Amino acid sequence: RCFTTDTGTEWLYSSYSVASPRWVRISTPWEGWDTPTWASGVTPGDGTWDVVYRYERGSMRIRGQFTLGSTSAVTDVPQFDISSYLTLTATHFSGGMAAARDATGTRWYNGSAIVGIGGDTIVIQTDGGLIDSTTPFTWASGDFICWDILVTHPDLDDQ
Repeated sequence: RCFTTDTGTEWLYSSYSVASPRWVRISTPWEGWDTPTWASGVTPGDGTWDVVYRYERGSMRIRGQFTLGSTSAVTDVPQFDISSYLTLTATHFSGGMAAARDATGTRWYNGSAIVGIGGDTIVIQTDGGLIDSTTPFTWASGDFICWDILVTHPDLDDQ
């Protein structure tokens, strides 16, 4: 698994005086993404998902992992659809970390997760360039793609 999640809400103690303490919520608990889908670049087949999200002070953090099954295929640059949970198109460029793992060769490939301005998908690529059916390796059952990204939008301040 690429990431871990906690189940609690994160709070920050903020006060101008000891007499008037104030706690400010900086994030909500992690929640499961009920119906993750690829917008393009991946045929899911019998692959398995593990995607969670939470709101963090005007942003939405999304962590995901997709493990290919025997009928899954990577065909082009993977684009994870966020439109079902974030019904806003991005007004700011958002970037995060990503990785691809070749289970057969036990090798990790670092990468990035990006949501461009006006976008509603997370584009995932490796540091070596764009992903396709044979880049950065020939994809097979057990290989996986994972990401951790913080998507910002002014309207998320109310979450």
